[in-house]
Amino acid sequence: MGGEYSNTFFTFSIPIWLITGYLLLHLEAAIFRSKKMKKEAAVSRGIGWLNVAIGLAIWVGQWFT
Repeated sequence: MGGEYSNTFFTFSIPIWLITGYLLLHLEAAIFRSKKMKKEAAVSRGIGWLNVAIGLAIWVGQWFT
């Protein structure tokens, strides 16, 4: 039963991490750049890459379980 729960968690969490990372990198960072908000754009890019990295790490880690 625990295996089914964790598999469902990974099934939903990986796309969420990757999609939010993509949206932060491409949409939000672009909005901040157009408004000349350098610090906010940098934070948005950092959090976007963090989301992508976490999503990929969970995806790769799922192979080893």
